[in-house]
Amino acid sequence: MPHTVQKPGDVFLIFNGESLARSHVFRNAANAKEPDMAKNDTKMTPEIAAKIKALLNETDWTQAQIAAHLGAINQGRVSDVKAGKLHANVPPCDIRDALRPE
Repeated sequence: MPHTVQKPGDVFLIFNGESLARSHVFRNAANAKEPDMAKNDTKMTPEIAAKIKALLNETDWTQAQIAAHLGAINQGRVSDVKAGKLHANVPPCDIRDALRPE
């Protein structure tokens, strides 16, 4: 039974009991994702960003809870909006609009 060993920011190694073989190089978190995971993430629109900002400002929800409420976005996109990396110029929408289920 193979064992896996991973050093953050370095290489992913597969240990088969006899040798270590370099399999994949992970330079950052994006490379560490499974290829199909990115397909589940909806494109971030200004409307979604406005809802995220409203929910961040008006609720005590975590970023993961906000992502789950909005549906097909992940916690990383919520973090990007919060940090101003995405749609920094979009104002929050009305909280009632943000609380409506998608």
